[in-house]
Amino acid sequence: MTPKRLAKELVVLAALLLCGMGAKAADKERPPVPVARISLQKLGFPGASTNFVAAGASVLTVNFLDDEHLLVSYGMRGLVTRLAGDPATDEDREVAAQIIEIPSGKIVARTQWHLHDHGRYLWPIGHGRFMLRMGGSLSMLAPVANLHTDPFRRVEFPSRGLVLNSISASPDGGVLSVESQVPQQAAGVATWADVQAPQNGIVLDLYRMSGEGTAESPLSITSPHSVKSPHSMAFPIDEDGFLWTENTTRDPSNWTVSFHAFAPAGKKNPVVVGDLHSSCVPRILIASRSEYVALTCVGVDAHMKLMTYGFDGHENWEEPIDLDSSIAFAFAPGTGRFAMSRITTSISSAVNANGMPVEPTFRQEVRVYQTETGDMVLKATTTPALKTAENFDLSQDGKLAALVQNGDIAIYQLPAPSEKDRKAMQEVAKYAPPPGGNAELSLEGVVVREQPGETVAGSAPRVATPVAGAAPAAAAANSATKPAAAGPNTTQAADNAAQATRPVTTASMDAPTTPARKAPTLLLPGEKAEFKDKRQPQVQQ
Repeated sequence: MTPKRLAKELVVLAALLLCGMGAKAADKERPPVPVARISLQKLGFPGASTNFVAAGASVLTVNFLDDEHLLVSYGMRGLVTRLAGDPATDEDREVAAQIIEIPSGKIVARTQWHLHDHGRYLWPIGHGRFMLRMGGSLSMLAPVANLHTDPFRRVEFPSRGLVLNSISASPDGGVLSVESQVPQQAAGVATWADVQAPQNGIVLDLYRMSGEGTAESPLSITSPHSVKSPHSMAFPIDEDGFLWTENTTRDPSNWTVSFHAFAPAGKKNPVVVGDLHSSCVPRILIASRSEYVALTCVGVDAHMKLMTYGFDGHENWEEPIDLDSSIAFAFAPGTGRFAMSRITTSISSAVNANGMPVEPTFRQEVRVYQTETGDMVLKATTTPALKTAENFDLSQDGKLAALVQNGDIAIYQLPAPSEKDRKAMQEVAKYAPPPGGNAELSLEGVVVREQPGETVAGSAPRVATPVAGAAPAAAAANSATKPAAAGPNTTQAADNAAQATRPVTTASMDAPTTPARKAPTLLLPGEKAEFKDKRQPQVQQ
């Protein structure tokens, strides 16, 4: 072969290699293709008001029950019947709930719920179970366990009748935490300032849950434990304990993460499971019994790092992310995966025909990661972007992801964990804390400190104070095994029962009394009015 011909063939080979690399790169950039699409319009979804979406109302929820069924709920349109005795401030609405077969989209079961506002009303609590809020009352559902009998059977749950902040379950679904907030005023509608005021008490109720929710295995709750604090208490909770993040040094950017086991008093031995560097209070979430996810800030809150750690304190990986608004997670501990939804905002310098700035656009992106390695197995966008982030979910076994896209529910088949992933999961599982044997739930001794930059009166650390539980253990277990009665007045009856039995009221939270305000005046200090208005009581100047 002549040198000229050899050179020519080498050039051709190089071109072929480059084309192959370019094709692989193009494959990586090509958006993933769902294995099934289920039309929301065929399910009866009437669409959502842009005003409600912009306000962050709960307009649509999509959750996996198992690999073959979804639970889909949405707000309906039409006339809504007012219930007798409802407060005039209620914003009643009807919500449709459906169990959908995958991938056919067939409606297996359907019901309607009468709600009293546009806030969040449904929370997954593990193993195909859900918590439903109707006004001030709570009830549990186990649709998949009762699929062939009564899938929407409601089981009453103890409720304080307060402003509900959040509901979350441990990765194994064995521990439930319910955070409530006491409004500043005992009557009337609480304003945003009322809800955010630091003197309003936060009450956190912890429960152990068991049972599948069937007649043979009824849902039950035991060991209620309640504490109160002046601030929100974000406890990443496992069945054996919880993670606690604290800044104990003079450097406000150094944070220590420790695991506190549920154990009898005097036998607690917190274990340090990581040290973080963050300019804001880190957000910690338990991904499995041996790993957790951390969100930290770099300089400003909008520039963050997504990181995962093992309980041995070893950082697995990190990735910088930009965050403009809400962020939400869904976990599949069995396959070592989690899904993360985040919303970013794009602001344009353009103006409309009236010379006004164009409204910003929101983009919601969902990513699915391997917790141990950081490998991304899915990257997709939902439309429209919902601040509530209830428009996506990850199946419990980590094999499927569901996202709302352009009027459809898109179902994505995710690749199975590789041999490398399985070995990594086995290795990190060695650092899981020893089983606690269903020890009594307790947050005794947890100190709630003022965070950097806060101006709350008083700088001394605050101790989370035990308060009465939402219901005694025996009564709670009994109420959790009693089905809620069906009928048009079910919601009102449940609300009245919750109001009548709640053990904590606004007065019991030691809310400070507000002194009477003086009447406005234009007089200078020391001046007295020449004439007095005898129709009004006089205020001492």
